Amino acid sequence: MTKEQQILLELMSVAIGTKDAVTLPEQLDWRVLFREAHVQTVMPLCVDALTPHRSKIPADLAEKAAYVARKVTASNAAVEYARCKLVAFLEEEQERYVILKGEAAAAYYPKPELRHLGDVDFMVPRNRVEPTVEKLKARGFAHSCEEDDYHQVLFKEGENLEIHLEPAGMPSDEKRGLIESFLESLYKDFRVVQTPSGAFCAPAYAHHGLILLLHMQHHMWGQGLGLRHIMDWACYVHQTADCAFWTQQLLPLLEEVGLRFYGAVLTKMCSLYLGTACPPWASNAPEKLCRQLMEDSIAGGNFGRKDKDRRRSTNMLPRQKQEEEYGKVRLLWKTLRQSAVAHHPKLEKRPIRRFLYMSMKVLRFGFLRLFGKRTSIIKAADCADQRRAVYEKLQIFETK
Repeated sequence: MTKEQQILLELMSVAIGTKDAVTLPEQLDWRVLFREAHVQTVMPLCVDALTPHRSKIPADLAEKAAYVARKVTASNAAVEYARCKLVAFLEEEQERYVILKGEAAAAYYPKPELRHLGDVDFMVPRNRVEPTVEKLKARGFAHSCEEDDYHQVLFKEGENLEIHLEPAGMPSDEKRGLIESFLESLYKDFRVVQTPSGAFCAPAYAHHGLILLLHMQHHMWGQGLGLRHIMDWACYVHQTADCAFWTQQLLPLLEEVGLRFYGAVLTKMCSLYLGTACPPWASNAPEKLCRQLMEDSIAGGNFGRKDKDRRRSTNMLPRQKQEEEYGKVRLLWKTLRQSAVAHHPKLEKRPIRRFLYMSMKVLRFGFLRLFGKRTSIIKAADCADQRRAVYEKLQIFETK
């Protein structure tokens, strides 16, 4: 990692509270540092941690960074407003729910308002999903095209909601049943989070850890982990490392479904780079693998936004166990088919039209590639090989 990336990690340690201050080197490229914070979606945390060093930062760059941080917090306020309206609606309708991801993860940060938020993610019992969707539609919400097996996306005048049928990243084999059984008490043993804008129900500690791990491995095999995802895990472990639920509930479940080693690598990685606790169950995770995973995450940025080759390599990575033997061409074709159906649902039942549509997309890509407007498939394939070599060492969903 570069000097600026290492300093950014130290600043994130200050943001978490594992470090009191950072000693800055004499020569530091502030522009590079702030660019890294921006693509990793941690600018507000970075700016806040740099408060004691404001006089050392060039005035124009300090103001630009502060402006970006203010934009993020303004966007966060809009997300919080949408969440407040959603919670009021769900409670008025007496619907059981939990808020997931963004604000649920932010609750573990020392300063939750500095965690960059996206959409409002929530879950209701599966048999209440369609009735809830219909009620929201009656209030002016509409579906976007981003539907898949685990969630539906609804929007209205700047309010973006994601209603999840299940946590992202669920396995497709018998381990799914174990996870579903573990989450049966999700709506009974919830945790009430108090915020200045109002309270909401979030998953209990053990449930949150499981959902977070599922979500992280899902994104890792997709566009990749970024520093924001890693910070979510670091803050969660830092706040709960001594709690009894780890040994009594969460770790036995992770062992059964094949996520314990992945959790151990993430935990030790956060300990090495962010100064968080490293409990005994994670202490034996290989340091080399921790370094490889951190370097991979830093290289990609939030949702892989730093590298076009990396983003395209996502289409050549297996998403399910049965896809591990697929070649890259087959994985690319499968991704293209899923994209075609997602954007044009009628193609699902019209195979000839679907094939023609997919063929046209391939020809269009080839034409644009000739003019340098698309990334190289060969470079993306090399990136996919490098990523897969790291991810397969994490033994995700592998049991003894």
